[in-house]
Amino acid sequence: MTAKEKFLSSKKRYQPILLPKEFSDEEMARDWTLSEDDKTEGCKRLIENSVICWNYLYLSQLIFNAETKEEKKHIIDIIKNGSVVTWQHINMQGEYNFSDEYLTDALEFSIDDLVGLQIL
Repeated sequence: MTAKEKFLSSKKRYQPILLPKEFSDEEMARDWTLSEDDKTEGCKRLIENSVICWNYLYLSQLIFNAETKEEKKHIIDIIKNGSVVTWQHINMQGEYNFSDEYLTDALEFSIDDLVGLQIL
């Protein structure tokens, strides 16, 4: 199984993170301060959602770049049996630098192409 197929067929399921306190609009306006735990949970959610967004972009780009209908179908079948909500391919202990000098070899996604993507 290729690395791409392992990524596509990952079975790790998403465990939603819930903030322990819900705020009404009035409470939000009056008391905007969050506990450290709430901030930590919010940061975790932001990171998780960013990875999930990247996964959707990556998988959509794979489908877009597929050269034949059979290849598209194969990728889609693998996705159907896996989950986009996975992050074991991301180094969570890493240090990330998103400055232009470090992004020279980054993957590029054409949002216009992906928005118009036709699935079979």
